[in-house]
Amino acid sequence: MTRLSKGSYQRVIGGDAVLDIGAKHGFEAAEPEDVLTAALAAGAEGASCLDEIARGIALGIVAVCVLLDPTVVVLGGPVGYAGGLELAGRVAAQTSQLAPVTPSVVAGTVIDEPIMRGAILHGLDAVRESLFD
Repeated sequence: MTRLSKGSYQRVIGGDAVLDIGAKHGFEAAEPEDVLTAALAAGAEGASCLDEIARGIALGIVAVCVLLDPTVVVLGGPVGYAGGLELAGRVAAQTSQLAPVTPSVVAGTVIDEPIMRGAILHGLDAVRESLFD
């Protein structure tokens, strides 16, 4: 792949990178989320794999924190959902070591269309506020 087809951050923690990290730690898988599932199931033996994945995710969070200073970061997508609370805790720990600010890192729970659902709920809140205030 060329630089234009795969950005720098994708090379650090995109799907192929997660598969490579998993293979390096003995967790061969067909899909990135399967690496997380296997590493979590392995307990202590999967810790270094989870930490490396968390470190990659944390690098992206740090970049966002410099510009936006979010109070909460939600891990979504197949990897975020598969990693759940365990991955979120590891990402939070890595982020706090790297960033000047430390947002809460939580595991996402809305699997189907989370952005659209959030936008709809936000819109409904605005309508309710304008109607009833």
